[in-house]
Amino acid sequence: DYISTPDIDARLTGALRNWEAVVREWSMRWGSAVSGWWIDGCYYADRLYRHADAPNFRSFAEALKAGNPDSVVAFNSGCSMEIRQTASEEDYSAGETDDLVTGNRTRPMGKNLEGRQLHILTYLADWWGAGEPRYPDLLAAGYTRYVADQAGAVTWDIPVSSDGGINDPFLRQLSAIAAAVR
Repeated sequence: DYISTPDIDARLTGALRNWEAVVREWSMRWGSAVSGWWIDGCYYADRLYRHADAPNFRSFAEALKAGNPDSVVAFNSGCSMEIRQTASEEDYSAGETDDLVTGNRTRPMGKNLEGRQLHILTYLADWWGAGEPRYPDLLAAGYTRYVADQAGAVTWDIPVSSDGGINDPFLRQLSAIAAAVR
């Protein structure tokens, strides 16, 4: 257990400071060529990032925006059926889910985003980066339109073949999605 190691604190401060330095360097190097960041792995947010002193969500957001203050940031705290804000420093929801999230009058989609951009990340195939389409084209396109009608966006993960190509069923789905949101 790393917490029992005497030279490592429970917040992993040294490792997080190093990671923050890396993303700051990337941000400075790439500048306005990067307009958004989606940061995975913020699963232990209370223990690692929700603190008044750095490293924390604020210092990470500042590092990510060092090269382009207009870039947007999201911190992913894990897969959920509720699209929510992870940190007040976010500009949009990370939105990772393994199913199609919907809302209704009593529980609108994105109600916990406090003004941040609604964003959903999920997969079109059987699993992340693998398998066959799990939804009919009409459903994938209609769902994307549904989220767009709520001023949101969907990022669809799709399998990529070993030669970098996209198989025809997914190309067809992406074309249907594009047509639905035009």
